[in-house]
Amino acid sequence: MEKTPLEKGHELERKIEKFFQLHEYQTKRNVYFEGKSGGKHEIDILAEKIDGITTFKAMIECKAWNKPIEKDVVSKIDYVVRDLGLNKGIIVSLNGWRIGAEKSAKELGIELWGKDEIEKRLGKVSVAELETSEFKKVITGFPFYIKEYDVKPLIEKESKVLLLFGNEDIKWIKSSWLPCYLFEISCSKTEGFIKRNLKTKKIWNIYDALTGSYIFYFGERPDLGEVKAEVIIQPLVKDAKIKNKIIHDFRTNSIF
Repeated sequence: MEKTPLEKGHELERKIEKFFQLHEYQTKRNVYFEGKSGGKHEIDILAEKIDGITTFKAMIECKAWNKPIEKDVVSKIDYVVRDLGLNKGIIVSLNGWRIGAEKSAKELGIELWGKDEIEKRLGKVSVAELETSEFKKVITGFPFYIKEYDVKPLIEKESKVLLLFGNEDIKWIKSSWLPCYLFEISCSKTEGFIKRNLKTKKIWNIYDALTGSYIFYFGERPDLGEVKAEVIIQPLVKDAKIKNKIIHDFRTNSIF
């Protein structure tokens, strides 16, 4: 799922701020300062470093627009830098800049960071993360009742038995949602010798959508709810195939 420019901008600010913090800068994000002109300026990131002799202050403007920035952005940042008496102005733009903006930045001493510069400082993975948001989907199902740390001992035990290659290190454990099909099945039968009565009983069977295997049944309609899923395994077996199997098993009385 692609992020909006606003979401990208907030994430870009957080990552750039973290970069400066790792290089021993004190930072403030989304703050307002009053300049010498009396006007107030909002700064995405203020990075400050004190070495005991001097204080160096830089402002970083983050742009995650879907288009390159124009020279008016550079001119504005230059004005803010001078009005606040800062030492450096940096513009971080995910989608680069126009030729006019680059020329203006060179003349005014404003530093431009495009995608290549961002990758050098943050890494390609961080840049890729800016483009996509974490996939979350609301589904109908049963919520998790077990934590990842609860299943770790079981996974470690199974890995030693199944892998047979000595001790194996478990690098990570991730919960995922198993796709299932829920079928409401009506079972009818006739009772009585003199007065024939047709009685119907309903059950709800659950089958996994990876192999089509029967998992469990409920005597009453299960209480399903909406849950947020992050990792979902895609179904491999269509519900029609399981339905045909249920009908076949029912007719041969092998389902009960």
